[in-house]
Amino acid sequence: MTLTKLFYAAVAGLGMASAQATDLAASFDHHALVQRLGASCTVQEMQRRAAIIPVTSGLDPAPEYRTKGLTFVMQSAHFDAKMHARADKIYATIPHHTKALTYNDGGVFVWSRYGLAESLPSRKHAANGYTTPGLYLEYERRLYFPFMLADVRKNKNGTYRSIGFFEEPARGVRIANHETGHMIDDILGNYSFKNGAARADGRLTDRRDYRNAIAEDLRHIRSTKPDVVALDYYMPIRIGGKQDEGQRLRREVFAELWAEASGQGGSNLSRHYPRTYATVKSYFDYLKAVTVAGGVLCDYHKDGRAVPVLKR
Repeated sequence: MTLTKLFYAAVAGLGMASAQATDLAASFDHHALVQRLGASCTVQEMQRRAAIIPVTSGLDPAPEYRTKGLTFVMQSAHFDAKMHARADKIYATIPHHTKALTYNDGGVFVWSRYGLAESLPSRKHAANGYTTPGLYLEYERRLYFPFMLADVRKNKNGTYRSIGFFEEPARGVRIANHETGHMIDDILGNYSFKNGAARADGRLTDRRDYRNAIAEDLRHIRSTKPDVVALDYYMPIRIGGKQDEGQRLRREVFAELWAEASGQGGSNLSRHYPRTYATVKSYFDYLKAVTVAGGVLCDYHKDGRAVPVLKR
């Protein structure tokens, strides 16, 4: 079968309409995606090597978290065996086709133990240095996950009086898939065509179909005024939420809906953003169909090796 036939066979298997798949394929650099994700595991390692953004000095990150060859997943030297095992289980919940794209385009997953400040010393004195559950840095193409957060108490002059760390492994699965959504928004967005011509070099959340969908959902939200106590992080300030109604809101909603499409969303955000979720799910299924159509299955090891998975 040709790659085109394999793609549409994968589309059918996902229950996606062929017309929708055709429209999506036309709005992305489909050929580049198929060639990249369908390359042999050896070639994928080469693609990764070329795509990794070297992070060697400056404010971010700490020396032990700087670029190390092809490394795909970094874990804190402070982890004990149980923490390594838990982190591995959380990483395993990220869908294979999501890993495939982030691997090939130089993404890195960084697991620290004691808050973001362990891996990013510049955050030591920031308000979120010990309390933020995850962070994506686009200029490094890295996702930072602190395994332990902190109950921080400060003196009047702003210095820390006490920091009591606690683990939240149950939230880790959702956070990992949410933050991976931010990376996908960035990386897959770079394959999107702008006005059907040149590559956009932007994000999925800048695409017209996504912006139209979220605008329609927001109009409905404003007219119905739902109870947003549990979802205030994903709602506009004007209706009692916490986000400016712009780029930040679009990105955070996307990331949470991507986690939901991955089967790991805990907020049920799609109830309030049904049109936006349908759009995000179409990107999710499109990427999966492209990966399946490539016909190559690699196991992406933490050290950056792409090892062929033997078919039974």
